[in-house]
Parts: sequence; C-alpha cells; structure tokens
Amino acid sequence: MEDRWHFQVDLNYDGMFTISDLGAWFKYAFFAPGDGLLYILDGSAPGLLRFFEMSTADYGGWFSGIVSGLTWLVVVIISEAVDSG
Repeated sequence: MEDRWHFQVDLNYDGMFTISDLGAWFKYAFFAPGDGLLYILDGSAPGLLRFFEMSTADYGGWFSGIVSGLTWLVVVIISEAVDSG
C-alpha cells in the first residue's frame, strides 16, 4: 500500500465521496500510529522488521492495530487527566 500517506477524500476508490468513505476515514485515522511506526522502522531498522517478518505491507494489520489501540488509549487517558486536573 504505497499510497498510505497520500490522503484523499474518496478513500474507498469508488470514484465519488459517499457515506461509506466515513468508515474508511475512521480506519485510516485509527491505524495511523501503528502504520507510522511501521513506516519509521522500515526506513530506520529494516532488519528488525525482516526479523519479525513484517513490512509496510502489514499496514492495518494486527501489529498496527495493537500499537494504534494502545496509542489512542494513552491519548484518552491523558486527555481525561488534563480535563479533570
């Protein structure tokens, strides 16, 4: 998925902006932290990714999902702490 970091409105590539693109936007935003880590590791430590049998082809996969989920959880916790304090 070479175009991961090229955002466009029509994310499902059906030629028009529709309500189904909203789900694709959510997925795009949710997986951004994990996909970003894969992208960084691919450029700075490709041997590490090879060792774990991963690559940028794994965008949106289990590793990206775990990293992204933990990242968004930390963001929510920090946001709540800032709001309450």
